[in-house]
Amino acid sequence: MRWIVLGSLFIFMGACKSTGSKQQGAGEGRKTDAVPAVTTPEPAMKDAAPAAKTDPAPVAPGKTTKPPAPEKAVPTEWPAPPMPRLVALLAALQEANKAQKNVIPVLQEYFPGIDENKDLTLPVDAEARIIELRSGTQLHGAFVLPCRKGAQMCETDCDQGLAIKQAGSELVLAPISAELFAGEQHRFDFSPDFPATSVLLVQYTIQSRIPCSQDFGGEYTDKVERAHLFKIGDRRIVSYEKFTEGYDSSDPGHHEAVSTSFSWHQGSDGTWYLAIGSSEEESFSDTDPDGPANRRTTCRTSRSVLVMAPKKTWKQLKGDALERLQKQEPVLQGFPKYDPCQK
Repeated sequence: MRWIVLGSLFIFMGACKSTGSKQQGAGEGRKTDAVPAVTTPEPAMKDAAPAAKTDPAPVAPGKTTKPPAPEKAVPTEWPAPPMPRLVALLAALQEANKAQKNVIPVLQEYFPGIDENKDLTLPVDAEARIIELRSGTQLHGAFVLPCRKGAQMCETDCDQGLAIKQAGSELVLAPISAELFAGEQHRFDFSPDFPATSVLLVQYTIQSRIPCSQDFGGEYTDKVERAHLFKIGDRRIVSYEKFTEGYDSSDPGHHEAVSTSFSWHQGSDGTWYLAIGSSEEESFSDTDPDGPANRRTTCRTSRSVLVMAPKKTWKQLKGDALERLQKQEPVLQGFPKYDPCQK
């Protein structure tokens, strides 16, 4: 009888211990669930610490990792003064084009006395080709080409464009060549400090064997890369210089390649410099298939720097003057970084 009572007592104590453990575990679970989830408001996410970087995975011998794709540069949007009159002119020209009407009366309305301007030769009847100069949504000016329908680009009645800008309440124009309108894939390269320099480099591609490209390229040249340098002044747009940025021509027994590169540098006193490096390589070889190749190659390089001191006239330096400037300006001492003629 005593053994039965003791056995029952041990069973009762074990059951109590098991029940206490379950209650303690249940209490711990409730304590964990009672902690509220942490949420970060949307604005605070921008200030959160960046995620820790992880080591790259090991690369198998003989294999290389693919570098990450570079981030696309976001074009700078430089501020421009409002130009409502220019916007109205462009809208009127586009409306005339859409209705297939002559755009010359529109130009005469916005530019009284334009027919008396001795620097301009406008066709009697024309449509308008328009290139807007924009950095982002900002309008800095426009190029307009009045061209007679059916006329060849860069020839009579389609050979003179207009660079138009609004200065205050007045529209101001200046003549430019039609070559720029024959281009494709226009790229607008505003200077790194556009408010201080007002420099715009317009780059484009034109096809060869057309009137606009007759001064460069050979019979077997497919296309020519060109660049046109402008200064967008307070009152008007000034055409400064045109460059051949690149072309490659290969005739039988003759090969010619031209390239030009541009780079921006800021001097110690804040002056901006546009460094321009050009090269021209030309080679000749015998065309007789039974004779030796006898290839003869010449390569010429030229370099210059356009000095853009604030509120002063641009000054282009070459030769000895450029070398003296390079000794004074450390940022120019490494120019050019690459000389194609020194291979």
